[in-house]
Amino acid sequence: MYHYEIAARIADDGVVAIVREKTQEEARVKIRALLKAGQRVVEVSVTTPGAIELVAELRDDPVASDAVIGIGTVLDETTARLGALAGARFVVSPSVDTEVLRTAHRYGMATLPGAFTATEAVRAVAEGADFVKLFPASAYGPASVQDVMAALPQIALVPTGGVSLEAAPAFIGAGAVAVGMGGALTCGPAAELPNRVRELHRAVTAAKEGRRA
Repeated sequence: MYHYEIAARIADDGVVAIVREKTQEEARVKIRALLKAGQRVVEVSVTTPGAIELVAELRDDPVASDAVIGIGTVLDETTARLGALAGARFVVSPSVDTEVLRTAHRYGMATLPGAFTATEAVRAVAEGADFVKLFPASAYGPASVQDVMAALPQIALVPTGGVSLEAAPAFIGAGAVAVGMGGALTCGPAAELPNRVRELHRAVTAAKEGRRA
């Protein structure tokens, strides 16, 4: 799969579920619960112990056969390459790092570098980013995203960081391509995730349709 095909899958799903746990087993349980609930795009943060090994494990797991699994919090090209070799399909980073972007595309992965300002967002696109992770989104809010999109409509924004379940559809309605959802989506027992995933996707889908109307 080419990186632009992966990017299309992410945009189509509209939600990047971010899993960041204290242990590999906790992350495994949360990821499987998300996938079984129908979440198709999952970012495994490398701050989770054994994250790369977990990505490799998911590559051969039937529950993830039609999912797009990526790695997040990537700070260097070595980690990006290890993720690619493990089967990661996309790379998320908290900042714009040229070598991370180049390495990811070299191995066919989509890229979501983080940016906080318009200058950083423009630089990310100039460096070839598929998306720009607006981070932290909690410092902006949906209204600010609408302002950014008015000036930079060519940038595919993915607000991430402090996005609540209630705010997610508002970000989409404001023009974001997708949202990155961490604790608001994955907190608590794994048994609570399926209903949360279904409700979130219903709201995001409705926001997309409303934007097109």
